[in-house]
Amino acid sequence: MQNTSNLYSKSELIRYFIDCRDNNLHYFLLIMKKILVALDYSPASKNAFEYALLLAKDLKAQLILLNVVLPIFDNGDFPREIIDFAKAYEQDRATTLLKKMTTYYPNKDSDKFLKHNIQINYLVKEGAFVPTIIQTADELNCDLVIAGTKSGHHLSKMVWGSTVRGLIRKTTIPTLIIPENYTYQSVKTIAFATALDKKDEAAVLWIRQFAEGLKAKVESFFISELPYDISDELEEVWESQSLPSEKGKPTKVKVIRKASFKAGINYYLERYPVDILAMFVPKRTFINQLFHISKTQKMVTSPNIPLLIYHA
Repeated sequence: MQNTSNLYSKSELIRYFIDCRDNNLHYFLLIMKKILVALDYSPASKNAFEYALLLAKDLKAQLILLNVVLPIFDNGDFPREIIDFAKAYEQDRATTLLKKMTTYYPNKDSDKFLKHNIQINYLVKEGAFVPTIIQTADELNCDLVIAGTKSGHHLSKMVWGSTVRGLIRKTTIPTLIIPENYTYQSVKTIAFATALDKKDEAAVLWIRQFAEGLKAKVESFFISELPYDISDELEEVWESQSLPSEKGKPTKVKVIRKASFKAGINYYLERYPVDILAMFVPKRTFINQLFHISKTQKMVTSPNIPLLIYHA
């Protein structure tokens, strides 16, 4: 079967999903073929690679491992031959380090690395981190981007942490952020933090297809930050009319009432077993991006669970 996500535009696919839903037909499965993993040489990246490897095994997808190096500029002080040699040397060095980082070692579980039968491609590119990652994912028609995020000392977040936040702001490809100390587990449950808005529809449908490829379920929840609404219950279940139905029935949404979005997230994750937290990032105007720190970006600074970002 061909990779249908690369044959049609996102809007065409979503329209097809909606037509299938309205006609009580079974959704066709989006075949996830290419996962781009953005790597440096940090422990967070190593962990993201191991997570991506096992995820690719479950999805039967290929991995493209990308390392972005800073460009060597020709300012005219050196002969062109020297510049070309330096660039070729840097490419070889970075590729060697990339392969070394993703090679089996005796202190690792060999089953993770030797029995996966996953196609792995290595890429080293010059450029700025975020634009190069996005451009490569677009050029190769990748279905998902994976990156690791660091924890601990705040200085460790200055480079790669800003790269992850930049990806969230700028890419249009679904992105999965893996915390540094999170160990891969077969994905059984994906929790979607919905805004109970029609804009969530495309995200819900894509996430359901992603979950189907993993034989997982999707649970939707909404965080009410109002001091009061129609109920004083801490949590309850609603039937949503704004989200796509499931098997002809309204989607059930668990409503959590907390004073802040992050408090609501923490409350939900403490009480319900979840393997991935999914969120939708809508488009923002340039002015809004300048003055707005999104809830999603705040979550990335201290995550304790993989965070799946679906972009408008």
